[in-house]
Amino acid sequence: MKKNWMYILLITMVIIAVNLLVKINLGKNVNVITAFESGNYSNSHAVVESFFYYGDVYLNEEDKKEILDTIIKKLKIDNDYIYETSTVDNDRISSVQYAFRGGELNIELLTRETRINSNVYSLNHFVTVKMEFDNSMESAWYYKNELEEILAGLPDMSVEPEVTISMQGEINGELSPISKKKMCKQIFSQLGAKIVLDNWNESSTMYGFSEEIKEYKTIGGKKINVNVAFGYDEERKVTNIYVATPIYNGDF
Repeated sequence: MKKNWMYILLITMVIIAVNLLVKINLGKNVNVITAFESGNYSNSHAVVESFFYYGDVYLNEEDKKEILDTIIKKLKIDNDYIYETSTVDNDRISSVQYAFRGGELNIELLTRETRINSNVYSLNHFVTVKMEFDNSMESAWYYKNELEEILAGLPDMSVEPEVTISMQGEINGELSPISKKKMCKQIFSQLGAKIVLDNWNESSTMYGFSEEIKEYKTIGGKKINVNVAFGYDEERKVTNIYVATPIYNGDF
């Protein structure tokens, strides 16, 4: 009886959390209290990240630092942070690291130099932004929206960078395959998502598409913007549940 009650409670918490995916994309001013902060999870972790091609314009070191400083300042980070430069093979990397309570921020601007002939080189720039949050899903959702606006407003941008968010919650013990699949289908139902790719038998993961979520990826000609997956940590004896949009980028 106790296990059934815990399972029902868990389903309820996950459904509330998944509803945030819809609410956040319908309106940024929605007052959000996430289930990952008050639910039946022993721990939770969220990753907000973006990787995009910045362009082939010429950037000196001051230009690169200014781009990273712009992101930092618009995130309203006023404390000291670590700015470094390094060279790996033909790549020059300018990076920022900043640790805050309950998480960290890492930004990299990578410049790849390719020799065309003895006198001509081409330069291509790539930006990576990654924010990690422990037990603070509301903050993760907030900064996902902030990053979308900040990155789209960088100078010389020709495309709108995609910002993804993935949530991971830990549940003590191992859920049965039937329980996991039932939970996964309920999550899809709450999102109004249709199953697009089903890798359930291989990796306990499903991919789907919901009209309620604006971002999506195209895989094999099919739109995908919902990803739910499960994994089990045998050493720690916990079940991990992953809910992401558009897809989860880490390891299960």
